[in-house]
Amino acid sequence: MSAVDIALKIAVEAHKGQVDRDDEAYILLTVGLMGKTDEERCAGFLHDVLEDTDYTVEMLEEAGIPDGVINALKLLTHDKDTLYYDYVQHIIDSHNPIALRVKYNDLQHNYERGKAYPDLQEKHGKALKMVKAAIEEMNRVTPYEPKENSE
Repeated sequence: MSAVDIALKIAVEAHKGQVDRDDEAYILLTVGLMGKTDEERCAGFLHDVLEDTDYTVEMLEEAGIPDGVINALKLLTHDKDTLYYDYVQHIIDSHNPIALRVKYNDLQHNYERGKAYPDLQEKHGKALKMVKAAIEEMNRVTPYEPKENSE
């Protein structure tokens, strides 16, 4: 079984019976499906598992989730004692490409879904701009300019 299949299976099992603010099934596959790599898809499916279920890092390791995905999930797990924008900044400061892209996908999805909740849409919109700027900076390439010989 591939890591993506394992992640999907865990996410469905972990979130079984949970509902969101709109009383919809909590498990949202959208963030995982937005991923461009297998690592982004795995982390996208699992992005709320450590935060909102009884699953632990050890359980994910035992299930065969790759270390790079687990590292991203640790960053994506919001400790409720940390202010929201500090949490987002921590992800940005990590420069972890998997965590950054999954958070960006999650924020895009939350922003679109949040139209009925202006307070959440404002919060997610601000965070989305923060993460987007970080990704753009991370993707910026500075061309190499050789120094001229001064001989």
